[in-house]
Amino acid sequence: MSKRIQIPSGTALGILGISLALLGALPTGTQAAKFKVLDFWGVGGYAHTSRTTANTYLDTLGKTMDFELTKTEDVKAFTTENLAQYKVVVLNNSTELGKILDTTQRSALMAFMKVKGVIAWHASGDVKGTWPEYTTYLGSELSSHGAGIATVRRDPAGAGHPAAGSLDTGRFDEEWYAYKTNPRLAPNVTVLYTLDESSCNNCTPAMGDHPIVWVRDTPTGGRLFYSGMGHMDAIFQKVALTRALYKQAMDWTAGTTAPIRQTVLSRKSAEDMTIRTFGSRLEVDLTGGGDHFLGIGTLDGRVIAERSGHGPMHYAFPDLDPAAVYTLTATTQGGHSVRLVR
Repeated sequence: MSKRIQIPSGTALGILGISLALLGALPTGTQAAKFKVLDFWGVGGYAHTSRTTANTYLDTLGKTMDFELTKTEDVKAFTTENLAQYKVVVLNNSTELGKILDTTQRSALMAFMKVKGVIAWHASGDVKGTWPEYTTYLGSELSSHGAGIATVRRDPAGAGHPAAGSLDTGRFDEEWYAYKTNPRLAPNVTVLYTLDESSCNNCTPAMGDHPIVWVRDTPTGGRLFYSGMGHMDAIFQKVALTRALYKQAMDWTAGTTAPIRQTVLSRKSAEDMTIRTFGSRLEVDLTGGGDHFLGIGTLDGRVIAERSGHGPMHYAFPDLDPAAVYTLTATTQGGHSVRLVR
């Protein structure tokens, strides 16, 4: 029986049974499992010269991480049969993608995106309305851009995410994208880094809240990593933040940081509570304005952590045992969900 964590009186109670058993075993050695990556650097619009620099970066990364890299500009690579061999597709500054893919190729790539990993950077967000389904998948698309030296900062929403890289901030020269809609508002998107618009003098069109790197989990198991950075050669050659970040992105999209399967047992209204899992980490976002309490424990009775507060709050429970079963006890002013994560 799970341990009952003391709950303050006068609140609505929700109890969640959580198991963080992973779909596949985590690597036990230091060498990543070998997998295949398709680097597509074809374009339908402007051709960035940094694509070849990115190809070189990916060549080096493949040797370091032990993955097999295929580089191509040929859209014929996008068939269901060919894509089946890859774990990750990199869209390397692939402008106006919808212009160069026919209906069959779009269908094959979209089917891949829904269940496997995609890394897209910079001009792969320059869609120009050529493929609305892809824009929806991406979370937004380019509206305009500027250029200059600016600061990128880790976003609190992505703290601890396995694709978030090791550095909290970086300042460097780049062509900075602004987006038609804020990707933070798109379904299943987690923002990893934002652009500090105040750090430069009119170097970017203003968005206010300005996501520049984000990830998205599709409901069917796909993993998207998008970064607005990739115009300058230095992004792949010298900038420490992006070089480390893109390596982490490869790990995450390839699934070498294993995903968690989530099965909903029952569900009530949960407008004031969002629960997210990735890797061995559990996160809970509370958006209600009242008092709340969270407690996490194990089936053998140990209390792992307790948190309480008032108003909107973000809580993270990192480094949970992937093989263990946890109970999360939550009290909020509004609704709650009951779910099992296997």
